[in-house]
Amino acid sequence: MKIYAMYDMKNNEQCVGIFNNLKEIAKFINNSNLRSLSSAISHKKKLKNRYEVKILEVIMEDKIEVGEYVRNESGYIHKVDSFDKLTNFFKDEDGKLKEWVGENVFGDTISEIIVKHSKNLIDLIEVGDIVELVDVLSQEVIYIWDKEMLEAVKQDIKEGQTLKSILTKEQFESVKYEV
Repeated sequence: MKIYAMYDMKNNEQCVGIFNNLKEIAKFINNSNLRSLSSAISHKKKLKNRYEVKILEVIMEDKIEVGEYVRNESGYIHKVDSFDKLTNFFKDEDGKLKEWVGENVFGDTISEIIVKHSKNLIDLIEVGDIVELVDVLSQEVIYIWDKEMLEAVKQDIKEGQTLKSILTKEQFESVKYEV
């Protein structure tokens, strides 16, 4: 599956949109000739002498699906809860799995590298994370300091403890106060 990123070359290469198909691009630039539009994009010609369109491959072999959780390089974990969000995932020219998250004030595209994804949230927990587990009799916060602890926590969850929250090591590093 392909998605298209359009950049305004007369406005500091600002990303003006992410499009799911040629019809959306045609509507944006008021051009109904899809054949000429497709040809211009494949030959890397500017549209209306202004817009450059890049084709981004949406993940196929490492496919993210609705209902999966993703963890990005900044440590943020979230659930892909709708089909619309799937178009935010792509592979860049280096083959890295990324998620389009928006633009900065200069119009530059902001994306995050996806480091893990799974339908099972416990698969995203890593050494260095802090988790909160709850069962009928207790509630505990656990720092996962090594692989053995990680496996023990995963086993506790499989045996019935509830994973209430995860503080990733990246999130902790970004907000901690050192003394």
